[in-house]
Amino acid sequence: MVTNPLSTGSGFFIFGGILLNPDKPFLSVEQLIFRLKENYGLMITDEEIAKNALFRFSYYDLINGYQDVTLENGKFKKNISIEYLYMFYLFDKEFQNIIFKQSMMIENYFKNILAYYVSENCGVHIDDYLNPKYYSPSHSGVNFSALRANILNYNTYGDGAKQQPTKHYLKKHNHVPAWILFKNIDFGKSINLFTLLKNPMKTNIANHLLPYDLSSTIKMEFLINALNIIRRFRNKIAHNLKFVTYRACGNSLAPKTLTLLLPNFIYGKAEQNSKIGRNDIYSVILAMICLLQNDKYLTAKFILELNSHISVYNTDSENEAVKPFLFDEYSIITGLPQDLSFKLNEFHNYLLTK
Repeated sequence: MVTNPLSTGSGFFIFGGILLNPDKPFLSVEQLIFRLKENYGLMITDEEIAKNALFRFSYYDLINGYQDVTLENGKFKKNISIEYLYMFYLFDKEFQNIIFKQSMMIENYFKNILAYYVSENCGVHIDDYLNPKYYSPSHSGVNFSALRANILNYNTYGDGAKQQPTKHYLKKHNHVPAWILFKNIDFGKSINLFTLLKNPMKTNIANHLLPYDLSSTIKMEFLINALNIIRRFRNKIAHNLKFVTYRACGNSLAPKTLTLLLPNFIYGKAEQNSKIGRNDIYSVILAMICLLQNDKYLTAKFILELNSHISVYNTDSENEAVKPFLFDEYSIITGLPQDLSFKLNEFHNYLLTK
């Protein structure tokens, strides 16, 4: 039997009846700075900047979060400074913000289309559009009965019933239509509903979201993987978890499908050979472009915003402590193409000719 460590309240822990010193004791910000300089070789010329960075972003986020690219043999690489880590962190968070904003728009778009087709074909009462006859009993490890019970309980007796707009409809109307209820179910549950949905509704939704000349099977597989990759990376961002090296294992964008959906300057042989764009950060960008392509304005806005962000940081810096071409190193740790800015420019020009 494994015994969990218990705190004594005095900074020590009891494990298996033995009193242990914690292996991660509290260190003051001054002690952290000393440790970073003396033990790890981090360049710190202004301790006030270092204090501000550590208080604002935390040691773990700033130091541990990027050690894959900043550390070598247990030491910071030559000329890595606290200012550089500060800028690297800001670049990463601002990049994540762009991805997060688009993920919210795609989630809303997907739920709207799902609600439209189930309401049109099944009805507007919850017993109609969640009727088991319209869904497969199970698929890919998802059970419809359990999913339905979870959605009903949450939105009838749980927190969902207390949230708007469901709360208003429960109180003021005689039913809660899908376009209201789906606002209060999470992205994962809405994807699972779609996964279990029977044809022809499922095919119609896929055709609406991906209006391309592909077989239904290929389109369905790509769509479910694309939505789940977007959802999983979005959740990492929302919970402030490690983003840069994350891979959405279990989901993958098929390279052959990507070549059919996208021009080769944004996804070509180089990406296929290096396996970029399958379940990494680049796959999120590609999935979003595929789902936004039929709205030129939103696609162009997304691409310009990403490119503008890269361009601001990917220039020579007057401050020697902040290394130039920060995106080049960001691309190494994330697996993004180093010529991403060029690819985005080309795709923007391509949109203008469509």
